[in-house]
Amino acid sequence: MQIKIAYLADHMHYSAILATWLQKHWGSIYPNRTLEQWQEKLFNSKYRLPLTLVAINDAEEPKPVGMVTLRFGANEIFGAESIVELSGLYVDDAHRTHGIGSKLIRYACIVAGKLNFKSLHLFTYGSGKIYHANGWELYRVFTHKGKTVSLMKRTLAMQYTNAELLNARGKFAVSAGDHCKSADTEPDVKLTAKL
Repeated sequence: MQIKIAYLADHMHYSAILATWLQKHWGSIYPNRTLEQWQEKLFNSKYRLPLTLVAINDAEEPKPVGMVTLRFGANEIFGAESIVELSGLYVDDAHRTHGIGSKLIRYACIVAGKLNFKSLHLFTYGSGKIYHANGWELYRVFTHKGKTVSLMKRTLAMQYTNAELLNARGKFAVSAGDHCKSADTEPDVKLTAKL
């Protein structure tokens, strides 16, 4: 399976599918949100937050298999306006356990680093196992909307110069040398995205 990570902004025709995933997975927590409201939670920016990344199975008939969003954190959860949040990580049921979620997390770290953010935060209602495996640290546990929530943080490498952020062609390539903070999270494939 060949997986390509891209900006949703370049693949807006997938937004209805992604909104359906959001509603299916988080609808019990936010039962009053309509499908249209979930679709508004998807972001088509490439140059600034908020933005959504989509994992695409680049087969004969490409289709989305996962997604993640980078945005400024929800104040009701984090209590600070300056937090950058990794949000809405989702991989389609049929494509789980193939490392797609980890690739989305790593790529989101790289994009956030290239946008000069120093750290990412997230909250999860689950165990957070995938995040721990990708170098995230748990820093708070509490109850929200009747469910246990874990707050986690990831420090990003700030190794990028302005010249590296955007080359003359307006593209960047993610190679084995680009990474979040530690070597264990380096991407294992070359990913290219147009900024």
